[in-house]
Amino acid sequence: MTTEEEIKKAEQEVNRAKKKLAEAKRKAQKEKRAEENSRKFMMGGLVAKYLREDMELDFMDFSEEEITRIVACGMKQRDTRNMVQKVISERPATEQKIDTEAEDDGEGGNE
Repeated sequence: MTTEEEIKKAEQEVNRAKKKLAEAKRKAQKEKRAEENSRKFMMGGLVAKYLREDMELDFMDFSEEEITRIVACGMKQRDTRNMVQKVISERPATEQKIDTEAEDDGEGGNE
């Protein structure tokens, strides 16, 4: 096999590897999106549940902006913040570390 043939073969292998990597990244992104959509659906269901059960209101009567205001107000309450911290503290130590790092990156002092 000549040097040129070896180079051509190596380039083909690199291209195959690049295609395989791109496909793996697409698959991972698709899985991540599916997980995020599932979580969003679950969260929306919880908001609807508590508006319906606790306040006898229909979730569909509120706009996205109104729901955002309601949830944001609820998250600022001391009881809510305490419950979030309690739930996190009850997790296994490895999950706690990951969650507190994410909070440090995302919060930025919104108090």
